[in-house]
Amino acid sequence: MARMVREMERCAHVHYDPGKTYRYRFCNVGMKNSINVRIQGHTMKLVEIEGSHTVQNVYDSLDVHLGQCYSVLVTTDQTPKDYYLVASTTVHKDGVDLHRHHPIEPGRWTPEKRKNYNLIDAVSRHTIHVYPKSWAAIMTTLDNAGMWNLRALVLERQYLGQQLYISVLSPERSFATNTTC
Repeated sequence: MARMVREMERCAHVHYDPGKTYRYRFCNVGMKNSINVRIQGHTMKLVEIEGSHTVQNVYDSLDVHLGQCYSVLVTTDQTPKDYYLVASTTVHKDGVDLHRHHPIEPGRWTPEKRKNYNLIDAVSRHTIHVYPKSWAAIMTTLDNAGMWNLRALVLERQYLGQQLYISVLSPERSFATNTTC
């Protein structure tokens, strides 16, 4: 065990050239907790979420929720020395919006919340983490006729099978879309 820890410490020490910009990709492949990622003494420019380009805002830390992947750019513009890359679990508190990129908020949804939706450069994604007693606005394009499936998953209760089916009808009468009647 001690040998493995020493090997991990040796491998985790990386040399960077001063003044250069490096890309990091953070993915949360966990099953329950969100993680917060930060690099000591440096900011991170968010350039991609889930394969979609985004407004390039700068952050001191990022919350990475279940199933999410982010790409950030970090410039080594500080005094050369050892800096820690820190990843820790996050704890959701009612009244705090930990999610910076999607309309997810604590409390109940009301029609007034629509004014906060990002309809210009929304992120295309397949997984959204919604905290207990919170809501999420999901914009989707149902681009072909048929049955669409939306699943909610809480691993501890996955046997309950929380699913919603949406039927998209086409005005075209066709056997291909089952709308011949």
